[in-house]
Amino acid sequence: MTLGIDVSKSSLDCCLKGVNPNGILVTKATKKFKNDENGFRSMNEWLKGKSKGGKAILCVMEATGTYHEEVLYYLYEHKYDCVLVLPNKIFHYAKSLNKKAKTDKIDAELIADYGAKNASELSLWFPVTKNIKRIKEFSRSIEDVNAQLVENKNYLHALRIAHDTNPKIIKLYENLIEKLEKMKQELERSLDKEIETDPEMKRMTEEPAKIKGLTVRSVARVLAEVNCFLSTTSIRKAISYAGLDIVVKQSGANSFTSSISKRGNKHLRNILFMSALSSSIYDERNKNLRQRLLDRGHKPIECIVSVMRKLLSIIFVLTKYNRKYIPDYNWHKANNTTI
Repeated sequence: MTLGIDVSKSSLDCCLKGVNPNGILVTKATKKFKNDENGFRSMNEWLKGKSKGGKAILCVMEATGTYHEEVLYYLYEHKYDCVLVLPNKIFHYAKSLNKKAKTDKIDAELIADYGAKNASELSLWFPVTKNIKRIKEFSRSIEDVNAQLVENKNYLHALRIAHDTNPKIIKLYENLIEKLEKMKQELERSLDKEIETDPEMKRMTEEPAKIKGLTVRSVARVLAEVNCFLSTTSIRKAISYAGLDIVVKQSGANSFTSSISKRGNKHLRNILFMSALSSSIYDERNKNLRQRLLDRGHKPIECIVSVMRKLLSIIFVLTKYNRKYIPDYNWHKANNTTI
């Protein structure tokens, strides 16, 4: 059976689906619970009553900021298989079914339906360690502060070139930017400290950080976003999770420009983008890759995306299989294949 949970700040709308004797997927039960400890216990008792014969229940929910975290950890700790899906997947699934109405109850049913029909393709969720969670929190805070810095610096530049801007306003923005810079530095120091105190993270970042353009900090941020590839079984899935998989659109004789899906972890893409920019300048192989693609007529952003995919693939192999980084590694030679 599959449980779809639509999570909001204060409530959990649940829909339990299963297969009837005719092999048709049907709704078994629906119920609403509070999004707190008492609600979790009530939901657990309700599920036990519905799970006849001890049948396993797959619990599926959307990633909704932080509102889903407590119930997700509770269900995992009580031995339920859990799956966390990106909201855009449910959104596109609803569109494919031409669903126009949107309520919490309908969303719960959609999530359950999606989970039941795609169970074989979904990766089970596993909790991160406390250190990984802290690294991710610091990483995303740094990303947020960086975005604020860019926005405020651009606005300050506009104020300075505008006609007769009040000097007090300029001073206030200068002070704000100074505070944001200090905040960023403090976050980076805290992040580095978290990495330093985690022996496993230090070990995993050592080899990928040898790639020019990558640092221990940037590799740790990537690993925190993917939970050290614990639920990722292939490079293809890692690339898809980052939203870097290619979408080709073609209809009849008409062929449209391909692009990346962006249906993945935007934080992971942001980290990889900055790393790829640096690596395509300082790493000879990535620099050559970027230039080859430019010579073939690809757009600059497409070249950077290719470097992003390559970096993610290398990080996956080095950390997932505990390999050593070989700068001049030739995949075709190592696998006795030809290009």
